[in-house]
Amino acid sequence: MLSSLFLSSLGSGFASVVPVALVIATFWFVAKKKREKSNRVKRKEDAWYILKDYLKRSGRQGYRVYDLRLYPRTNIIISLRDYIKTSRESLEKENARLLNRKVERKSLKTVMVDKWTGKWKKISFPLEEKYHRELELQTLKVLAAQSSYYQSYLQEYNNWSTKAEFQELIKGKLIGESLAKLTKNKKLGSRSRYLVCFKTIDREGRITDWEAIEVELLKVPRKAGADKYKILFTAIIDYRKELHWIYSLQLRHYKDKREALKNAEREARAQARRVKTGKIIYKIFFLDYLIPAATFIRNKVRKN
Repeated sequence: MLSSLFLSSLGSGFASVVPVALVIATFWFVAKKKREKSNRVKRKEDAWYILKDYLKRSGRQGYRVYDLRLYPRTNIIISLRDYIKTSRESLEKENARLLNRKVERKSLKTVMVDKWTGKWKKISFPLEEKYHRELELQTLKVLAAQSSYYQSYLQEYNNWSTKAEFQELIKGKLIGESLAKLTKNKKLGSRSRYLVCFKTIDREGRITDWEAIEVELLKVPRKAGADKYKILFTAIIDYRKELHWIYSLQLRHYKDKREALKNAEREARAQARRVKTGKIIYKIFFLDYLIPAATFIRNKVRKN
């Protein structure tokens, strides 16, 4: 009897705990997503101010920002290779679509075998990877002139760059990734670099071609309260040299914009139809029916 009472009470207690735990987990997840979205918005706004300052310094006062995209650079070579691979596949599909040509698709079996055997991880892009390492070092040197933290980072690179261990490791990794592995200091492989792609409208109202700059998010620790961040300008970038990894992201951006425009046009047409239908209903039931009916009743009342 006691055991059954204990089990029933345990069951009811467990049943009450589960919904509470579920609510807490849901609240935490939603709050986390809101924070991430808020951080993305803030970073984009900060990048916008950096961009406006860059335009001013480059003699383009009065230019307006027409389009702005912010792409975080990865610190891991595998992710970079995945971006490049995806962009190449997207480019191939888009070219095939424009030429009305079919693209040969890999079978599901081939895709699964490549995934489970890790074959896709062995794909490398030597020229593109060299470009990213050179840019990684170039921007590090720029930041070292502005921040003591990056000075120590650059010093670590200078200490390791000629050693055999680093030379071997850098063949298949990025600079920060290699230093983090050798020094066991994860911070060296966690730079917050962003590629800022933008279009502007000049003083004559013409939309310019895509351009790009690079910025870096620097964490500024505080003794009390949340840490603050500031964005540092690091380089003027050739936009075309970045397409090897951002092409698929830019293509998605274009498609999203086209879809948003279509939805807006569709909603405008629907609104116009609603207004037109409302006018017809108003005319039929109010002007053509209610007013004559009211006039007829009023005349009848007056005669009586």
